[in-house]
Amino acid sequence: MPSFGQQANTGAQCTKVDTVCSQYGFNSTMFPNYIGHVDANSANTILKMIFDQTKFCVISREKAEIIGCAILIPVCMNNKKIPPCKEDCLEVITKCKINKISGFQMAHMICSIFPTQMSGQMCISR
Repeated sequence: MPSFGQQANTGAQCTKVDTVCSQYGFNSTMFPNYIGHVDANSANTILKMIFDQTKFCVISREKAEIIGCAILIPVCMNNKKIPPCKEDCLEVITKCKINKISGFQMAHMICSIFPTQMSGQMCISR
């Protein structure tokens, strides 16, 4: 199983998906995602827990859901995953208390692998 953020096989290609993230335009992705899920079904299960948790956010629920989607159903363009921006990831983890979800106590650590908005690398920000 790949470690956080690692692109698994180099021959991987973008795949069309229909998930709870489709409402935000996340229609093409690549697995494994940033936490190791290898299919949309397993990622969708976690996303539903995150979406439930977003009702406790002190930031826009839409922003929280988009960043959750960027981690679990990453946008794929030209056969490359586009990660969320580090700042947005940390904000969502902190302000939506994602670390209160069972199994996500160390959620902030995943954010450390993502580029910052100022890095010059493409990343999802809202």
